[in-house]
Amino acid sequence: EFKDSWRENYQQFIGLIDFSRNLRDSIDIGISSELIPPISMFEKGTNIDEVNIMHATKRLLNHSSNTKMLVVLSDGMTRGTLSELKNSINFATKSGVDVIGIGIGNRGSWREYINNVQIEQPEQLIHSIVNITKDILIKNIKLTSGVA
Repeated sequence: EFKDSWRENYQQFIGLIDFSRNLRDSIDIGISSELIPPISMFEKGTNIDEVNIMHATKRLLNHSSNTKMLVVLSDGMTRGTLSELKNSINFATKSGVDVIGIGIGNRGSWREYINNVQIEQPEQLIHSIVNITKDILIKNIKLTSGVA
């Protein structure tokens, strides 16, 4: 079962989420600063969902694929504001990116996502990602093929 703190559950997520203790050392110096979000916010353990959504959306828009999806795992505690979170989700959606919010635990900001699911148990994560991704792919196939 998920508890309130990610720190208490770190071992359950070590294969999924791994923030480097020396993040600056792990990033290639030659990468453009526009391609990466501000490193300092990760070093401090801060996660501003709306900044990450905008950054990921801009990168996805440079890809030529017909279907673009962004999966956001959230404990519901963005360090930004709910209005900016909504704005970033709306920007991504209007730009053709399907944004999926997967809420871990029972906190609230993940409810702001148009496509969202809440999970309470770690083993629900993979099933949630697969199911919501499948639904969006089917929807997009129907839209592009003209099937209603």
